[in-house]
Amino acid sequence: LQGKVAKAPDTTFHLGMVQDWEWESQDFVSDNMVTQNFILRLGLYSQNFHGTDNINYTLGTGYNYNVFRFDFSLTNSGMQLRDSKYLFSLALSM
Repeated sequence: LQGKVAKAPDTTFHLGMVQDWEWESQDFVSDNMVTQNFILRLGLYSQNFHGTDNINYTLGTGYNYNVFRFDFSLTNSGMQLRDSKYLFSLALSM
């Protein structure tokens, strides 16, 4: 483990875009307004961009309601969906 941590990291290049839609709505319980938003993220990263096998593709989305946030993302290399890695996240912010 120490050898992996001490090893110099490889340089990677990242390209991507984010689209964020935000709106306000009335709370279910009170008359207060709460903020909601939906996020869509697309991107790719690689060390050298030589061929599709060397490129990692990412897709992510998120939804935020007041203080709760849910995120889902996946990443894969070489345009092969069956080898994708998934990430689910649920967060509470104050």
